[in-house]
Amino acid sequence: MTMLQTTGVTTSNPQRRSQASTYAVLVLILGLVLIGRGGWDMVQALEFASHGVATEGRMVGINSVHEGRGRMGHYAEVRYVVAGKPVQAITEDRIVPAEHRLGAKLQVFYLPGDPQRVRLSAGTIGFWPWFILGLGIAIGGAGAFWLLRLRRRA
Repeated sequence: MTMLQTTGVTTSNPQRRSQASTYAVLVLILGLVLIGRGGWDMVQALEFASHGVATEGRMVGINSVHEGRGRMGHYAEVRYVVAGKPVQAITEDRIVPAEHRLGAKLQVFYLPGDPQRVRLSAGTIGFWPWFILGLGIAIGGAGAFWLLRLRRRA
């Protein structure tokens, strides 16, 4: 009886081999999902970097959103003018309420094709998209390696 060293699955038991292959595929899919999410976040940030228009806005409110597990996310509600028309929108970037006050002037960036999409910073990717992308590459790579190893030994 031959043992697969990486998984402990015997080649004489097709059911166990099939189950290990299923787990390997799920790990690979998880990695691909994380790669997609990290990439999407980066594309969004780069869209603002390349097409975002800077303008001055005024903070008119704070929108607090329950984000699960007792955490709250706070987003600035800002008012600004685009092509002579007033626009009021909620930023895509979180804020720390103690560092902002109502009525304060803020530099905001909006997309010309969609002025309701507004951010407080343009082109900063930040830590989390890089982390999610890297994690996805690591997990997806491990899943692909596991799956290839199972296929090669079968």
